[in-house]
Parts: sequence; structure tokens; C-alpha cells
Amino acid sequence: MDANSSFTSAELSEILALLPFLEAGQPLYRMHERPSLDPYDYGPELCHWRAALEQSNFPIRFDWPQWLDEAKALDRNPDLVDRADLLTLRKLLTCYLRTERFTSGTLAHIVDNGQLLRIMRRLAVLRDEGF
Repeated sequence: MDANSSFTSAELSEILALLPFLEAGQPLYRMHERPSLDPYDYGPELCHWRAALEQSNFPIRFDWPQWLDEAKALDRNPDLVDRADLLTLRKLLTCYLRTERFTSGTLAHIVDNGQLLRIMRRLAVLRDEGF
């Protein structure tokens, strides 16, 4: 989808269903015991969230590799996420989804460093404001 495609409040609610699990600090993945090319075993909550996100109109089609410097800036200064607009959050989550395809563990990293929790909290605020 492009940046102008809209998504529904139902889609956003489905995406935000992960928020309570993040806030509770519940483990959302585990590492495989045997060496593997993909050592991350994402749990059902994270898999459901990822599927809901990918099946919604939330991710957008744009030149995400060219936007990675912006994503890295948001990673370095997570307070920027607290003020991010909806388009920025859509781009950021799109980058994470696309990067996960090439770099296993991207989602685990944003869970561990608190970035996904921050993004989800900001999305909840934007939803409450009528996004």
C-alpha cells in the first residue's frame, strides 16, 4: 500500500492487541537451542501481531532502504517516537517488517530494546486522538 492508503480502526485495534503483552513484559520469543540460520522462534502473540500488521493496510509501499537512516535516528533517540506522526510510525514499522525478512531477529531486537513498546504506546495515543 502507498502512504495515502488508509486502514481501519479495527485493523489498528488488532495491531494494538499486542500492547498488553509488551507492557506486561511477557516473553514474546525464544531462541532455538540448536544452531540455526534463523535462531528466533517468535511466540503466538508476536506471530499474530505480525500477521495482523502485514494483512492490514498499515504497512506502506515506499523506498524503505533509502529511509533506513531515518529509522536508525529514531532507534538512537526513542523520544522521537513519542512525538512521531502516524506516517512516520507506518514507515518505521514497515522498515522493521521488511528488515526482518533479511535479518532474522529484527523484531526480537525492537522488543528487547523497548522500541516496539514505545511505538505501540504512541499508536494507542494516536488512536485515542482519532488518528
